[in-house]
Amino acid sequence: YQAAWNRDRGDRTRERIHALVNESSTALGVLALPLLTGAFTIADIWPASMPFALQVVLAVLVLDVDITLTHWASHRVGWLWRFHAVHHSVTRIYGLNGLMKHPVHQLIETAVGVTPLVLVGVPRSVAAAAAALVALQLIAQHSNVDYVVGPIGRVLALNEGHGSAAGSTVCTTSGPPARATSTSASSP
Repeated sequence: YQAAWNRDRGDRTRERIHALVNESSTALGVLALPLLTGAFTIADIWPASMPFALQVVLAVLVLDVDITLTHWASHRVGWLWRFHAVHHSVTRIYGLNGLMKHPVHQLIETAVGVTPLVLVGVPRSVAAAAAALVALQLIAQHSNVDYVVGPIGRVLALNEGHGSAAGSTVCTTSGPPARATSTSASSP
């Protein structure tokens, strides 16, 4: 939590444009997940006999692992970093800008997260619930709220790990090493 992040830094216009364009595409992607389920299933192996709540937890775990691996790769692969750097261009953390992403990176991250679920036949109701929970997690993960997550922070990506102690930088992780690309901090 940083009190200074609650003050406008001249970024409201950018945030509003982002919200209109990118958040609309995010919403469409979330809405598309339930529609895609069943249409592209190649192996109907989803454990549909499990209780609904456990299916949702499993779907969230699959989404989270896949999105986290994409995020990890985005900090190590030059061409992915150039798209992902948009996410790190913010100067403060609050729920709205946490989803600031380049549309290409958003598409890659969403496709990597969603494809396994679609291919194994996740039910639409499970897909919808998981998508909603992941969206809420992303808002909480980037919120400027003063809370401590404790040991669970080692497993779940929550806001505690995004800010620096000094408050001079928003994210404690950086892009790929200089050898990966000479323009790693620029966005396309």
